[in-house]
Amino acid sequence: VERGDIQGMSFGFRAIKDQWDTSQTPYIRTVLEAELREITITSLPAYPESGIEIAKRSLNAVKLCPVDLRHYWLQLSEV
Repeated sequence: VERGDIQGMSFGFRAIKDQWDTSQTPYIRTVLEAELREITITSLPAYPESGIEIAKRSLNAVKLCPVDLRHYWLQLSEV
């Protein structure tokens, strides 16, 4: 990210509610409601308009104890 190799994002989602504009070619699909499945930062994004940046935060601002981390990993394993 810092070198500029990776600049965009791709999103995996399931459209719950959408609508199509068939009055133009190609047809335009607007997703009104979606279930987000995954987010990937990549050098070849599915959405070239997307962007990423590095956020610098103090490591002292977030202090997780081992119990918090176990809960976090348990939640991730259920995804």
